[in-house]
Amino acid sequence: MSKKGREFKQEVCLLLADALESPEFADFEFPLKQRLAVTVFLHAPNRRKYDIDNRAKALLDSLEDALLFEDDEQIDSLCLRRGEIIKGGKSIVHIIPLADKSD
Repeated sequence: MSKKGREFKQEVCLLLADALESPEFADFEFPLKQRLAVTVFLHAPNRRKYDIDNRAKALLDSLEDALLFEDDEQIDSLCLRRGEIIKGGKSIVHIIPLADKSD
């Protein structure tokens, strides 16, 4: 993995650790173990062209490394959306635990 890739993973881990300290996540046990639906809004830092599908793998692997969920194999639904340009870039991730199919 490139230096830039390692730095990205580290930044994701730090940001996620801070976010999960929020009271809104107090009722969740991490890593998530159930099936998941994920929506990602990708906000580029500039107008340079990029393929959104190439961003998904690095982001999802980073979230897995940060112990948000056990394995990205748990994702049954993945939606990638290109958002408006935001200085510095930004990814916003929405995760919805899905009902167990055995229910």
